[in-house]
Amino acid sequence: ENGLEAAGILWNFELYFSSDWKFLAICLGLNGPTSNYFCPWCSCSKHQHGDLSKDWRIEKNMEQIATRYKDVNGHIHPPLIDMIAIDHIIFDELHVFLRITDRLWELVLAEIKERDLFNDLTREVIVKEMQRLKVSFCFWENKESHNWEYTSLMGDDKEKVLRFFNLKLLFRPSRAQLIRNLWDQFYQIYCAIRDNTTDPGQLKIQAIDWLSLFLTPSQGDPNDPRSFIQGLYLPSHVTPYIHALVYHGWELLEKHKRWGLKAFSCSAVEKKNHNQVSTFFRKTLKNGGNPLKRKSAIQEIIEYENRTLYFTYNPLPESKKIKKLRIK
Repeated sequence: ENGLEAAGILWNFELYFSSDWKFLAICLGLNGPTSNYFCPWCSCSKHQHGDLSKDWRIEKNMEQIATRYKDVNGHIHPPLIDMIAIDHIIFDELHVFLRITDRLWELVLAEIKERDLFNDLTREVIVKEMQRLKVSFCFWENKESHNWEYTSLMGDDKEKVLRFFNLKLLFRPSRAQLIRNLWDQFYQIYCAIRDNTTDPGQLKIQAIDWLSLFLTPSQGDPNDPRSFIQGLYLPSHVTPYIHALVYHGWELLEKHKRWGLKAFSCSAVEKKNHNQVSTFFRKTLKNGGNPLKRKSAIQEIIEYENRTLYFTYNPLPESKKIKKLRIK
């Protein structure tokens, strides 16, 4: 609280916290993301997603959560990080991008299935378009559930799909353009929150407009194709990440503009996690091998990382062996 003194110098610390939603909820003693009260920053209910008249702000107080968490909607346990203020808890911009992109893609596939067009031809069209984008992607049928599953894409591939996938291959032109506008505007907002020169007030307007587009209602009689204009999505399709981006992204950016939200990205941690998973499958015995010499996979991964780190900074000396030349 009073800082740390080292070598006669008093160091003051300002604590921040950033993670994905699941870990954040655990650390705050909060219900899961599908619960009625889900938000770490405000008291929004999942039943209020469609109410665009609400101006949700950061209203929770860490002191209240720490001392009387049962009185705060959604909190079921005392927080583990009660030393960090609520407005110093920043959502991870990488997970915002990944999870909202997942939702947009899921909604496209759900609409195709709803129209009973999710057949071999449609799947082939999607796979070929992914190939055009140089994205490795495929569908397969789960043998037990008989549901169609598909490749989980990495961040760079998701960005390609979000920006360049030709939706006109799946929908009529007007419908494809409406969805394309939604995708493009989301990408613009994502880029804006990563830029600390973005005007928070303008970002707020941009985000609310995007949510309004997301919740575009249908018009006319569904039984009359001539007068019916299909909207986009329902309030139940709004996810916690969408809520956080729209209502709290601009506010967090305003409060921490000197750093920018990109400074709190967990992308490095996610990359390390990906590398360790790859190492487990490619460079360990997966907890197997000779029982007398067996090492845990964790130990093998750590030893591999240590070797890599050592030889990165301590390159092997050049070989002084005499090269033999064979002259014909």
